[in-house]
Amino acid sequence: MNPAKLCSKVLIIIRKRVNGERVVKLTLNQLKHRQKNVPDFINRDHIGSDEAGTGDYFGPITVAAVYATERQQALLRELGVKDSKTMKDPTIKSIVKDILKTDIVYSSLTLNNEKYNKLQRRGWSQGRMKAWMHHHAIKNVLNKLDGSINPSGILIDQFCKPEIFHNHVKATGETSHTGLTFMTKAESYSRPLQLLL
Repeated sequence: MNPAKLCSKVLIIIRKRVNGERVVKLTLNQLKHRQKNVPDFINRDHIGSDEAGTGDYFGPITVAAVYATERQQALLRELGVKDSKTMKDPTIKSIVKDILKTDIVYSSLTLNNEKYNKLQRRGWSQGRMKAWMHHHAIKNVLNKLDGSINPSGILIDQFCKPEIFHNHVKATGETSHTGLTFMTKAESYSRPLQLLL
């Protein structure tokens, strides 16, 4: 796959934006609440997983998971990686060239509209599809890691309650990973997740 396609499908999922930019606004109380719920592994090595294609712009659904060590997270900060909703597309595209030169481990899954419709006809909800995709993207990353590497945590940008996520994965015949952490707007805190939006 050429770097331009890899850029748009794997490391940085560029969302369609109004006027090329989306702004996230939080009240002081929302920010305080979110800071209390930040997992302790956020600045250590961890896996982050997120999806695109189900919000403002629908289809195809793409889910990606990324593992980054503390060293890699420092490099990402140096490269200027941050929540992509606060960045313009040209900046994202220039940063991705440097990211592609790193040894960051990732997995990206895309569910095209045809497959989406087929699963929907079989009774799968969008939530089940996303849970299954997150589960497999994380599984793929874990399989790519050296067996001696045990990430400090696994963070999923929350799109449903954790128990619903686990039930969705179970309904697909799989067993959900243990030790998952769910957090809304996790890309505001996690360097691996900032690569995914």
